[in-house]
This record gives sequence, structure tokens and C-alpha cells, in this order.
Amino acid sequence: MPWHYPTSRDTLAAKLKENSEVDRGSTILNGARCRIWTRCKQSKGYGCICVGGGKTKTAHRVAWEVEHGRHMPRGRVPDHLCRRHDCVEVRHLQDVTEAENILRGDGGSAVNAQKTECIHGHPLSGANLILRERKGGAVQRQCRECQLRMSRAAFARYYARPEVRRRLIRKMRERRNR
Repeated sequence: MPWHYPTSRDTLAAKLKENSEVDRGSTILNGARCRIWTRCKQSKGYGCICVGGGKTKTAHRVAWEVEHGRHMPRGRVPDHLCRRHDCVEVRHLQDVTEAENILRGDGGSAVNAQKTECIHGHPLSGANLILRERKGGAVQRQCRECQLRMSRAAFARYYARPEVRRRLIRKMRERRNR
């Protein structure tokens, strides 16, 4: 896809260079240190840049698009290899799918995907693994052993209730008297 912002590539490239600075204390990754965005930032720490026409975009996405001269493909996002949200160094950005970006991070989805056993120490693999599809198509992993334990506990709680026990005793007596 050709260049799609009202502001030219050269102007945006100059803005990116002018509004960021090299972090001398950062580690060198792919031959470069982090280039930190110094202007406005979103609540999660991503830099914002005006691309013209009253629109703003994240600075790291614009940096990637300026460098590559094209729009990032749909469903793809720039992933920070350095793990710094405010870094606009193009050599620290990699074009990945949204799912891959999430799993590379340190959020709940990434942490849970890396788990090999449940909180009780049972393996989350083989016959002990239950895969359930949730609303929206997400797949949830569950431990079969723990699920069975919870079902048995719920069953025991239900039948321990006095009104349920009385009903069961009454049904058993009716069957015996037939």
C-alpha cells in the first residue's frame, strides 16, 4: 500500500528524529540503543505523533512505516524487541501478528500460555488437559483433575443440604413401599 498520511515521509522522519533522543543507558540491541520518544505519550507509555489531517498515531508505528515506506499490513503490529513502549528505534521494532505480540509480552495471556502445570501441580498436558472455547473464540486451558475435584465438592455440598436430603429420603421410601 502506498504512503497514506497527509504529511510527507521526510517531514515525519524529521519529527521523529527531533522529538526523540538516544538513551545512553540502554542496552545495545541489533546494533543500536533505544531512541526514546520525548513528546506526548499515551497512558500506557506509547509515544503519539500527529500525522496530519487532525490524526495522531503511535510514534513507533509511524517510525516503522517511515522506514519501510509503506503501511503496516492489516492484523500486524510493531513489536518492541527492547520491551520499552516509548522506543522509536526502527531496529528495535519487528512486524508481528497481534497474537504473537501478546504472547511475547508479560501480560496475563502470555504468563498463562507459558504455564505447564495448574496451581495444584497437575500437568496441563495430555489426558489431564481440557480445552474449552470461550465467547469470542478464545480457548481456555483447564486441569481435568482440578475440574473433577471441584465437581465432586459441588455435588457433596448440594446433597449435604437438609431439604435435598429429606427429598431423597422421601423418594427412597416411596420406591421401597411400591
